[in-house]
Amino acid sequence: MLSWLSILGPVALVACGDASKTPQTPSSSASDMVIVEATLSVDENPNNTLSALVTVETPEEATVRIAFTSDDTAEQLTGASEPGTLHELVVVGMRANTLYSLVPIVTYTSGASGRTAAAQFETGRRPSGLPEMTVTVTDAAAVQPGITIFGTANEMPADQQAPEFIGLDTDGEVVWYYDDPEATWQSPDRDLKLMHDGNLLLKTEAGLRVITLAGDTVIDLQSEQIGLAMHHDVTMLPNGNFAALVQAPRAIFIEGLGDITQMGDGVIEVTPDGEVIWDWWTFDHIPADRFPTRLSLESDGEFFDWTHANSVAYVASEDALLVSLRHQDWVLSIDRGTGGLNWRAGRDGDFALEAGEWFSGQHNAYLTADGQLSVYDNGNERESGEEYSRGVTYQLDTSTMTARETFSYTVEPFTPFVGGHRILDNGNSFLCAGGIFDGPAEIVEVSALSGEAVWALEVERSVIYRAQRLPSFWHDSPVP
Repeated sequence: MLSWLSILGPVALVACGDASKTPQTPSSSASDMVIVEATLSVDENPNNTLSALVTVETPEEATVRIAFTSDDTAEQLTGASEPGTLHELVVVGMRANTLYSLVPIVTYTSGASGRTAAAQFETGRRPSGLPEMTVTVTDAAAVQPGITIFGTANEMPADQQAPEFIGLDTDGEVVWYYDDPEATWQSPDRDLKLMHDGNLLLKTEAGLRVITLAGDTVIDLQSEQIGLAMHHDVTMLPNGNFAALVQAPRAIFIEGLGDITQMGDGVIEVTPDGEVIWDWWTFDHIPADRFPTRLSLESDGEFFDWTHANSVAYVASEDALLVSLRHQDWVLSIDRGTGGLNWRAGRDGDFALEAGEWFSGQHNAYLTADGQLSVYDNGNERESGEEYSRGVTYQLDTSTMTARETFSYTVEPFTPFVGGHRILDNGNSFLCAGGIFDGPAEIVEVSALSGEAVWALEVERSVIYRAQRLPSFWHDSPVP
């Protein structure tokens, strides 16, 4: 309750663009909050018709959040601005062609807080050319609230292509998008991550890009700038640098294959300015004659795609990098300090599997909050010979070097390439079956309690490399 606070004065409201409506008083749900003094302006975002740019001026140092709601949606909150008197915030997560009420919530450093009067803002049209998307909800109470974000590679020419990155609410409504003007439809390895500084990290066709929630470019680092081909995945490190997958060829003689060109993978640490300050290569840690799968023997006539790294994740508790080598059927843990291997998980690796089945042709390897290894198991070359794809987790015991499967959910149909699996904040599993040859890409949320699908999304004419469910676009914002 904030009724003890003194009212700092009447609101001063300045509205621009679509926000030039008569101000509203705060909703009854916030009737216990005082009206505070502030100057508010709201503008359209030229990068995104579904977002608003909000400027709030306060007479004293304060932090500001924006509460936003419509007749059909529950109130959501943005993250807080930095302390100051001029506050520029972006509101994202709004549906198309919808009238929203935007209310600044001001918290002064003196301790007083309250809401200003509201401004109204009407969003624009949904971007054209989006693929047909269908959401099915079978148990709404079990669904993790938040925003589903993913990148699409549509099966159409680039000049007809929709925005390459999309965010949906759990009802399947588009609430965010980003159009990469340099993308071509042939490149499916599009991923995006919410970074700890609130910006978004994108894996683009030519390298990596950091953008604000408003869609403005902060960093655009291309492969040609560093002299190495970045591919598949990139993640941010705690020091502000990036860990990125790269590849390079070498000429080598292999018994039974002769003189070949072998494509190997590396992991680099690169600064935002493009300086490579650390690197690690499969050439130095994987036997050159290890070709354990048909995939590892794939050749386009120029080189053998020997290891095919497709994900990199940072493990803070161990200062390690987790790298998935799809064509080796291995996930590696790499010590960032020494560059040595901590362990290799998978068939013929360092762990004895006591229960379950190892993955094959996997994607999206990372350690969950409780230390389990999670992967999307495409299942290209199972020992059993069966073809099916699944999300799976393993408990790894590095003291006994044993492993056991703890969770498995099979998706239909078989997906021989791309895909993702994450454990959500509520314990549910979130699977992206993005590489379906004959039919729509599918994203499925599976209840941790029932083991059944509670939410599903089908995306027509698309390949989806990976998907995530963000509780919010802001780390410090409550889940709506």
